[in-house]
Amino acid sequence: DEDVYEDFRVNGTAHVLAVSGLHVAILYGIIRKISGKRQSAYSFLFSVMPVITYQAMAMWSPSAVRAGGMLILKTLSLYTDRRYDTLSAMSFMAIVLIAVNPYVIFGSGFQMSFLAAASIAFIMPHIPCKIPEGIAVTLSVSLGLMPYQWYSFNYISVTAPAVNVPVIFLSSILLPLSMLVFIFFSAGIRFMPAEYAAEALLNFTVKINDILTMNGIGGKDVASPPLWCILLFYTGAFFLM
Repeated sequence: DEDVYEDFRVNGTAHVLAVSGLHVAILYGIIRKISGKRQSAYSFLFSVMPVITYQAMAMWSPSAVRAGGMLILKTLSLYTDRRYDTLSAMSFMAIVLIAVNPYVIFGSGFQMSFLAAASIAFIMPHIPCKIPEGIAVTLSVSLGLMPYQWYSFNYISVTAPAVNVPVIFLSSILLPLSMLVFIFFSAGIRFMPAEYAAEALLNFTVKINDILTMNGIGGKDVASPPLWCILLFYTGAFFLM
């Protein structure tokens, strides 16, 4: 519903409702858990094929292609025993997408997906090691996207860094659980325990966003700064980091 989407947008968690790199990463994480640490041609195909299938189901959206492509390159580096470099993989996927469609650079999906990946690469190493990796990734993305959201959407979500932690955690459970429900449903079987659990988690996720929006602490409407300020900020911040 529009009201639900608005609550997620205000709190900076709308990305969990779109086909984004987050979902591809969650799917890949599940696959790697199942396949284990074995590096063989079969484990490589087992890790890569579901990601490619998901990209096709997502109509090859820039965010899904970016995330899936980087994960495939990472899997390939493990299989061939080569060093994986995040920025090199990200740059390669950008070149591929631009070669296929040069106008993709004007889409917000392309811009936000690559900016989120760059934020993880540059900001995350400077977050204290005592902070869990999942929280560090969430903080990096939230901080990195804030100036972009300020410029593009005239909005700053002050709760995004804090709210994204529980919402992304719940999403990492909801995605595989929903897949399980869908598989059983496609086979004509109603797996009621999984359905009840998924519905409860969904309602809880929506409630978190709803409470913050009702209290008026989700975010603030702001005027867009000049473009040169945003470019100078990102160039300077990434260079210093």
